[in-house]
Amino acid sequence: MKLLKVLVGPVLFSLALAGSAPFLTTANAKGSQELSIEFQYDKATAQSSLAVWNKDRTTLFGHSCSTSLNTFQDNPISFEVDQDGAGNLTIGSANFLVHEDANISGGVSCNRMYSPSESVVVCAIHVSQEVPLAQVSKRGLAECFSNSVHRLGQVIGGLKSGPTWAGGALPQEAPLAEYNASAHLDTIPLRKRQGACGVWNGITYRVGDGNPHQNPMNVQLSFPMHCERGECWAGHSESSSYGVSWSAGATAFQWINAGFAVEQSIQTGSDYNCKGNPGEVVCVWKNQAQTAYTVRNADYNRCTGATDRGGNYVMWSPNSDGRGSYYYCVHGAQYCRNKGDRWLDTNGRAGGP
Repeated sequence: MKLLKVLVGPVLFSLALAGSAPFLTTANAKGSQELSIEFQYDKATAQSSLAVWNKDRTTLFGHSCSTSLNTFQDNPISFEVDQDGAGNLTIGSANFLVHEDANISGGVSCNRMYSPSESVVVCAIHVSQEVPLAQVSKRGLAECFSNSVHRLGQVIGGLKSGPTWAGGALPQEAPLAEYNASAHLDTIPLRKRQGACGVWNGITYRVGDGNPHQNPMNVQLSFPMHCERGECWAGHSESSSYGVSWSAGATAFQWINAGFAVEQSIQTGSDYNCKGNPGEVVCVWKNQAQTAYTVRNADYNRCTGATDRGGNYVMWSPNSDGRGSYYYCVHGAQYCRNKGDRWLDTNGRAGGP
């Protein structure tokens, strides 16, 4: 098994010890604060990044693309893991197994995700509140990856920001509005309603260029598998294929592709396997790529054109042929939910499929 050894040095790590205050504490220790250590790895380029955040991932305390043996004070932080993020975390002289159960890991709780192209490890540690933390500016940080889109890092960011899960306020596919011209004609000037041009239809049209963005739907395909004393698998037999259909932030007069390579619906598929180690919870997820674009409803007459109905709203449609979609494995009960659960990531890049 090939191991990757990455250490983060002091250059952009503004965490300093206060006198003889203990560095690491336990979660239930009085006066402790939680930090999140995040390691990302690109399998194609062997590039990596390591960052330290506050619990809510709103404040950055450290960042590095370094693979050197630089030290941070007396407590260097390093990962020695395989390409899927399994392995060890070292903080100072303390070694920990990358595992969600602190009783198994040695005192920290780590979750990990990986796809065929990348991996992410997220570990929660607790330090004394007497340890001063200085914020590192997120502006001007070195770009660690030649491929600037590290997608699982975006998934972690979306989860940390508190996504809306299915059953909440997610946009839902609904029957198209049955167009009733008479309900609107009283607001249309008489001259536009008379004669051979009196036939009106409801249409939906793209507003400007549509302001397209990638807003994938993340779907858990498998049951969460609890590995007991040995390895276990979450795979095809534990998974189902789910439909992801177009949706909208308002009632649409019609579905439109708005000129983008998108479809009304698509199946996630379920042909993927994830292996769990002893004591882990593991599950299979699919990031189903979607394009979000801005549209508006209107009353349309072939002679007089369109009269807007309501304001702008967003329409989401799955990308044709699943372009940009991928499966990924999740290790840890924090992110393994129920089979079929889904959440919409609205933080994706700008642009079409």
